[in-house]
Amino acid sequence: MSDTARQKFLDMHNEYRSLVAKGQAKDKLGGNAPKAARMKKMVYDCGIEATAMKPAKRCKFEHSPKEERSELGENVYTITALNVDKTNVAEMVMDKASINCQFYHG
Repeated sequence: MSDTARQKFLDMHNEYRSLVAKGQAKDKLGGNAPKAARMKKMVYDCGIEATAMKPAKRCKFEHSPKEERSELGENVYTITALNVDKTNVAEMVMDKASINCQFYHG
């Protein structure tokens, strides 16, 4: 992955986390999720990228075993288009995530 693509993913994650922190992220009930008092900005970790690449290279649309990713969570996403600009993949993934990701609190 290029440094540009890494930065794009990081910026988009932090942008969405900022919405959550400010209480501007929508929840399942159509309202806003509660504000986060101490949500920190994320930093990119190439070691985590290497861990994520192992199951990605297997090209199976399934979660990897937990023992392969220790305490890390995992989101699974697939793209069917050919010749996709890897920098724009971040936008495609985050757009899809914002549609499917809804917070529930209470």
